[in-house]
Amino acid sequence: MKVKYSSVNTPAAAPPVSLKNLWMLEADESYDVKKNIKEKSSIIALRTMDGLGRLLIENHDPIDAHGGTLLFFKHNMVRRYYCSGGLWVFNWYEFCPGTGFSVPLNTVFQVKDSKEERRLGSECFRLLRLDSEAGKSGASAAFCLLVSKWLLQFEHGGSNPYKSIINEIVLRLHSDLSENLSVEDMSKIAGLSNRRFHDVFIKVMGVTPKKYVTALKIKGAEELLKNTPFSIAEISDRLGYSSQFHFCNAFKRSKKITPSQYRKKAF
Repeated sequence: MKVKYSSVNTPAAAPPVSLKNLWMLEADESYDVKKNIKEKSSIIALRTMDGLGRLLIENHDPIDAHGGTLLFFKHNMVRRYYCSGGLWVFNWYEFCPGTGFSVPLNTVFQVKDSKEERRLGSECFRLLRLDSEAGKSGASAAFCLLVSKWLLQFEHGGSNPYKSIINEIVLRLHSDLSENLSVEDMSKIAGLSNRRFHDVFIKVMGVTPKKYVTALKIKGAEELLKNTPFSIAEISDRLGYSSQFHFCNAFKRSKKITPSQYRKKAF
């Protein structure tokens, strides 16, 4: 029997985003648009796949949009945008953000192209063309997912040069709770000394590697106790504990009750 799960301590709802327009363009050097938009609520997500475009945004230096980049800016602040090379291939998403939704403005980000991004972009385009309530809602939902994937790339890169590799290690820890990677193992994966890895992990994740792994296993134990018919011994084995005795002790230290008591309480 195979079981996989993914969980968070504090669930977060998808932020409200309303996609208004989507343009997919392959522009040549004749493409030159000047604007003076009055409406203030919309934001543009400019995704450049190839070529080069230039934007003139009020109170900002000229911005070059190269292939493989993403830029968010307020629609009413752009004054001119044009192809500044032989070709400019880009998608222009106009959307209205809801309360609690924010994106970094006027900053060019490098974003890896992917089949998933192209699929979501095409789905946004198709659904908007339906011009129905379901179509518009679906287009906005697909775009929200696309933006979330972009933001995750920024988050995984971040200002900390080791954040990306720490996130990869965290994903590996989640993928197999029985693997029991030691701090030494994780340090080798990161290409750092044990001491340096320990310090970097704390800076990125907020806790020591050992505490993070322990909390991850206990959270996994809670889910398996509540949602599967596995015995305590089976759960201990799936979480990589050396024995049921060690698992029960670790669980009781964390939750103040035994796994059996926790299971009875859950039901």
